[in-house]
Order: sequence, then C-alpha cells, then structure tokens
Amino acid sequence: EGDDEAVSYAGELARALDGRALPVDPDAHARCHAAAVFASNYLACCLAVASELWGPRQPGASASSLEALLPLARSALENVARTGVPGGLTGPLVRGEIGTIHRHLDALDPATRDLYRALGAELLRVGGADLPVDVRCELRRLLTPGGRVGEPEGGASDGE
Repeated sequence: EGDDEAVSYAGELARALDGRALPVDPDAHARCHAAAVFASNYLACCLAVASELWGPRQPGASASSLEALLPLARSALENVARTGVPGGLTGPLVRGEIGTIHRHLDALDPATRDLYRALGAELLRVGGADLPVDVRCELRRLLTPGGRVGEPEGGASDGE
C-alpha cells in the first residue's frame, strides 16, 4: 500500500528476497493484517496448545511433543495448499464423529475447551457441508459455548 513509487520499490525488494509483494487496499489494511496474524501467530499458538496437550506438563516435554506434532501440521498445510481448505481438512469433526468430539471436550480444561469449541465451530462452517443435517446440528450444538460435555445419548456415534 502506498504511492506508485513506494509500491514499485516494495515489489522490487520483495522479489530480491525471493518474496512476493501483494497489493493491499488501504481500507482493508487492518483485515489483511488480521489475516496474516491468523495465518502465522495463531497457527503457532494452536501448535503450542497442541504441544501442551500431547505431552505431560513438565520441563522439556513441550519440545518433544512439538517435534512429534510438526509432521502432522506440515501435512495439513500441504493438503490445504494442494486441494484448498475444504478439501484439505481431515479429522473427526469433518467426518462427523460426534462421540469423539464429546470425548475431546470431556478431556479438556475449560479454557482449552472454549478454544476447541470456537475453532471447531469455524471448522464445521468451512468444512462440514457434506455432513448429514442431523450430524451438523448436533455438532453445532455441542460446539456452542456452555454446551453439554460427556458421552452423547446412545453412546458413541462414530463407531469407536
């Protein structure tokens, strides 16, 4: 964003660094910057949360659990790069595994449960279109803040 000379210079500088300059509408600057935060810092934050959940909460466990999770994260990014967001999604939520989601929510502390619900609700919006309507509705209810946790009525509905 800027005058023609500044935009031209930024493009040259980006190319010299093997990067790419992207034009930004001044009216959309804050939204573009927020998008960059989601794509970088919030992604790293999700990995930090995952790392804490994976390993025991003791000194040194975070590094080894992060090491264990990075191949999964790289694979997820490669899938999304190759097929787009909906096509690159995997996991129990996009498969409609209600029982698994119940067990996840049951296993989490309240703050992490809230984060899981918020991200899960967005994941359902982005990648749940192919799920049966009743499954989408149950997942939406389950992912609502303050929703019930524990085993679903009738036991696990995902064959586990």
